[in-house]
Amino acid sequence: MHLALWKTLSKKTFAYISEGVGKLTDVFLDMWNDIKSLGPPLYDWFNNEFMDFLNQFILTAGNVVGGLLDSA
Repeated sequence: MHLALWKTLSKKTFAYISEGVGKLTDVFLDMWNDIKSLGPPLYDWFNNEFMDFLNQFILTAGNVVGGLLDSA
């Protein structure tokens, strides 16, 4: 009697968990495909606009630090 109940409960539990895992897998696959589609635009941004930003940031930081040291 207990064994039959255990088998029924374990089958229901496993079915419930596997359904959730299947949905979670679909979510991660969709997320991964979204990230992969961002590859080329992100690469272009990093090589163009980000480098300009980084260059300006370094120049500005250098001017600020230089000005602080000059006034000391």
